[in-house]
Amino acid sequence: MDVTNFITSGSYDAEDPLQWEGITTPPIGGILMMPGGDVKLLLGDPKDMPSDMNVEEWVQINTCLSYLMYALEKKDWMLEYMTYEKQLEDMITEGFKDMERNRVRSRLRVIEGGKSDSKTEDDHEADHESE
Repeated sequence: MDVTNFITSGSYDAEDPLQWEGITTPPIGGILMMPGGDVKLLLGDPKDMPSDMNVEEWVQINTCLSYLMYALEKKDWMLEYMTYEKQLEDMITEGFKDMERNRVRSRLRVIEGGKSDSKTEDDHEADHESE
């Protein structure tokens, strides 16, 4: 199948064709993140679909790729997503800190005896009687 339809954002390098190293059958559709921030969406010609694929699947892939391009243009969506990612990262970091605190606490033990750091009730009563 030839990739015949490029939907692009940013520059298009017609002189530098895609290399399909390691892929024996090109994908039906895809998104490529190019150096410099370009995004390239690939979608094969529906006439060249594999025999086990119907037109509805091709339309779904086309719709998905169109939606991805639409979403990439929505700055408010990107800001909301980046805020979500930051919150998620903070929750994960806090979870690791809690795990470490629990690990350290599980190794600590209380040793009975020794000098008391605070005054006992008897000491308080003695202080009040001397006043």
